[in-house]
Amino acid sequence: MTFAQGWRRTARWALWALVFAAVGTVAWRNRESLQEVPGHIARASGPWLLAALGAVALLYLLRAAVYRIPLRLMGYSVPWPVLWGAAVLSSAVNQLLPTGGASTYAVLTWALTRRGVRGGQASLVALIDTLSYALATATLVIGALFWAGAAGALHGPALILGFAPGSALVALGAWIYWLQRRRARFVRHVLRLERWLTKRFGIRSRARRIRAFLDDFYQGKAVLARHPGAFVWMIALQYLVVVADAGILYFTFLALGVAVPLSLVFLGFVVAMAAGTVVSAPAGGGSFEVVMSAFFIRQGLGRTDAITAAMLFRVVSFWVPLVASGLLVLGFRRGNVKRAIRRQATAA
Repeated sequence: MTFAQGWRRTARWALWALVFAAVGTVAWRNRESLQEVPGHIARASGPWLLAALGAVALLYLLRAAVYRIPLRLMGYSVPWPVLWGAAVLSSAVNQLLPTGGASTYAVLTWALTRRGVRGGQASLVALIDTLSYALATATLVIGALFWAGAAGALHGPALILGFAPGSALVALGAWIYWLQRRRARFVRHVLRLERWLTKRFGIRSRARRIRAFLDDFYQGKAVLARHPGAFVWMIALQYLVVVADAGILYFTFLALGVAVPLSLVFLGFVVAMAAGTVVSAPAGGGSFEVVMSAFFIRQGLGRTDAITAAMLFRVVSFWVPLVASGLLVLGFRRGNVKRAIRRQATAA
C-alpha cells in the first residue's frame, strides 16, 4: 500500500468516525424520545405499512424499467424478475457502501453480466442509469430547494447544504456531456486521467480495459442516438423513482397516524437525500435519520413523531430491501440461469 492510499483510507475512516460520533451525540440528547419509538412503531397501521412496502416494490420496478430501455435497444430480452432483482441488489449496496454511485455502477454491471449481458454493454447500461438518475435527482433537489427558500421553509446553512450537492451534480453532468460530444477529446481526457491515477497511486494500468469500455460506450451511444426519446424516457422514469421513494415516507406518516402535507413530506425527503449525498458513511451512519427528523421537528412536528417516522421509513425503504438483497446475491451466482438468459439475448 502506498502512502497516498494509506492516507486516503485513514481519512475515510476518520470521516466515518466523525459522522457516527455526531449521530451518537444527537441520539443521546434525544434518548427519551428514542425510548418511545418502539412503542409507536408497534402501534403502526398494518394496511398503510403494506402500502409503503408496495411503494418500495414499485420503486424497484421503475428502476428495472430504466434498465430495460437500453437493453432492448441493444437487442437483449431480459425477464422482469431479473431486472427487478438487479435493481434491489444494486440500490441496497449503494446505500450500504456509498461511493458516489460507483458501487451501484459496479454491482449493476456484475448482476447484468451474470445474467448474460456482455460486460461492456452491461457497463453502458449502468453508466446511463447513473447519469439519468443523477440528472433527475439534481434537478429535483435544486427545484425543491428553490421552492423551500422562496416559501421560507429553509434558510441559512440548511439551504446551502441542500443546494451544494445538486448544483455540483448538474455542473459535473454538464461538463461530462460537453466532453463526450467529441470522441477523440473525451478519450484523450479519460486516458490522461487514467495515467495520472496510475502514477499517483501506484496501481496497475487499466488503459486497455478503458479503451474497450469507451468503444462499447460509443457503440451504445450510436444505438441510442437513433432513438433520441429513449434517454428522455429514462429520465422520466427516474423522476418517478424519486416520487415513489417520497411516497414511502408519506405512507409511513399515515401508518403512524400523523397528518403531514404531501408537499412538506416531499421537501423533507429531498433535504434528507441531499444531506445523504454530502455525508458519505456506511448506511448513511444515521445522518439521514437525523437530518430528516430535524427538518420535520423544525416544521412543527412532534419530536417523537418525527424521529419515529424517520426510523420506520429507513426500516421499510432500506433494511427490508437489504435483507432481500442477501438472498438475491445467491440467485445471481447461479450459472445455469446465466446460460438460459444468454440464449434469449441477440446481438445488437
